[in-house]
Amino acid sequence: MTWREALADLRTHHTPLVLWMLLGLGLTAASAPNLATLVFGSALTLILIASSEVDRRHHILPDSLTLLVALLGLGWLITQTPMPLWWVGVAGAGVGGGGLWLLGRLGTWWAGQPALGLGDVKLLAALGLWVGLSGLPLVLLLATLPYLPWALWQLYQRRRHPHLPTQALPFGPGLAFGGWATWLWGAELWNLISHSVA
Repeated sequence: MTWREALADLRTHHTPLVLWMLLGLGLTAASAPNLATLVFGSALTLILIASSEVDRRHHILPDSLTLLVALLGLGWLITQTPMPLWWVGVAGAGVGGGGLWLLGRLGTWWAGQPALGLGDVKLLAALGLWVGLSGLPLVLLLATLPYLPWALWQLYQRRRHPHLPTQALPFGPGLAFGGWATWLWGAELWNLISHSVA
């Protein structure tokens, strides 16, 4: 799906999308400590919401939108991070994409059916540029938590009715939310988690 097709598709169901975008932009603006964060964060917010909506409806993450996330991430890394720390973002992209690809392959082997799409792998790699290596665990935690009740329900249903097909849930919206929240509030969220666990 090209970016033009994705945008044309989004125009047909624009009211809830506009509300999500306004909420995302408002939270980004309220959290941005400077103009660069506001500009990069606003662009990231809009692209991630658009990608999530396409994935929610069609179970596909458009490569063109994921590429924009990656290019913006590179721009953020180059302009807002000291050069000796660029490796952190590049490592985040490599480990995030490679690790999720491996996890998807293991899930496919275990379940006997595709467990994860390559669009999710590419999106996590792109988000790795934004959050770096240390942000990946929080991205995955935030991405998977909303899906746990659904997964448990699927397991329960499958045990009771083995003949029923399982329903796939798009993982892109979870990854998008996890990456966005980690980039904006990563330190605060880690502190909240560590105080809750301690």
